[in-house]
Amino acid sequence: MLHLEHVIGAKEAADLWNVTEGHMKNLCAANEVMAKKIGNTWVIEKNQPHVGIKQHLKIITGAPFIKSSSIFYTYDEYKKVVINYIASFDEYVRDEKKSEMTNDDYQQYFWSGDKINKILSIEPARILNKFPETNEVDIILPFNGKTHKVFVKRESLNQYLGYKIEDLSFKEHTWHEKFLKDTASKHQRVAFVKQFSQEERK
Repeated sequence: MLHLEHVIGAKEAADLWNVTEGHMKNLCAANEVMAKKIGNTWVIEKNQPHVGIKQHLKIITGAPFIKSSSIFYTYDEYKKVVINYIASFDEYVRDEKKSEMTNDDYQQYFWSGDKINKILSIEPARILNKFPETNEVDIILPFNGKTHKVFVKRESLNQYLGYKIEDLSFKEHTWHEKFLKDTASKHQRVAFVKQFSQEERK
C-alpha cells in the first residue's frame, strides 16, 4: 500500500538508490519495489529499504539454500533484514524440483561448524556495511538438527568491534584490515557468534 505523502517519481527514486532511471522503471514493472503505475508514470514509495538489499541477498554465501528473506521497515527509521535458511536438503528438493544441486553440495556449504560461523559472522556485517540505512540483520540457519542463529544490531556490532562497520571500505582495504582481521580465526568467529546469538534475549 502506497502512502501518498511519501511517493516520488522514477527519476527521484533512481537518484535516491543510485541506479539508472531505466533500471528503476524495470524494478517497478517487475514488482521488485513498492510502486504503482498511473497512466505512463510510475509513483514509488520513498520509505522502503534500499532496492539493492534484495539483489545482495541473492549472492550471499549459501544463497541457493535460503528459504526466505524479509526486509522489515517502520516509519521510525528502523530497518531489519531477516534471513532464514532451509532446515534440510529434503526441504530444498521439495521447493526446487528442477535444481541440479545434490545433498553433497548442500553438505559442503554447511558441513563444518566453522563454515556456518563464517556465514553468521561475515554476512550480517557485509549487509550492515553495504547498506548503512539498515539497523539489524538476523540469520537463522538450521543444519543437521541444530539451529544456528545470530541477531546483529548495528549499534551492538560497532560497540563489540570498537569501530563503525559502516566506515569500512573494500576499495581502501579497511574492510580487510579491520573486520576480516577481527574474524580471521575460528576462535574469533566462535566468540562473535556466541555474542550475537544472545542479542535477541537482551
